[in-house]
Amino acid sequence: MSAGSPRWREKYDRMKRWQSELTQDLPVDNRLVDQYYAFFECCYHLKDWLKNDATVPRSVRSKVEAYIRKSRPLCTCGDIANGSKHLEREPGKAWVDPAARLSVAPPAFQPGVFQKDAFQTEAQVIVKVSSKRHNALKVANECVREWETFLRSKGLI
Repeated sequence: MSAGSPRWREKYDRMKRWQSELTQDLPVDNRLVDQYYAFFECCYHLKDWLKNDATVPRSVRSKVEAYIRKSRPLCTCGDIANGSKHLEREPGKAWVDPAARLSVAPPAFQPGVFQKDAFQTEAQVIVKVSSKRHNALKVANECVREWETFLRSKGLI
C-alpha cells in the first residue's frame, strides 16, 4: 500500500486476498472453513474501515450501513462474521439469521456417476442460513461484487 492511499483500501485489498485464497485447490476441511470465516469477517468489517476513514467523503460514510441492509449477501456476511465472534447473534441484532454459520457438506452423490455440475459430487464449504444451504464460495463472491458495486458507485474504485 502506498503512503497516500486511503486506509480503507488496506482492508479492501486484504478481503480480495482472502477471496483469492478461497479459490485455491485446497482440501475441504476445518482449515478451509477457518479461511472462509476469516474472509467473511474481513469482508463485513470493511464497513467499519469505510466509515472511519477520514479520506472517505462523509456523504459516502453515512450510506454504508444502509447499503448493507439492502444487500442479502452482505447481511448474511454480517451474521456469519458476528456469529463467529459471539457464537450467535441476538435475534433482534441479526440481519438475516442469528444462527448463520459455515460447515463442510460431504459429497451428496458419488463422483463419476453424474455430470460434475449436475449434483454435488465433492465436499464443499457451505453457508447455513435461514434453514437453507448455499455454496460458501458463491456467497463470498456475491459479497465482493456487492462491495465493488458500492465502491464504484461512490467513485472509490
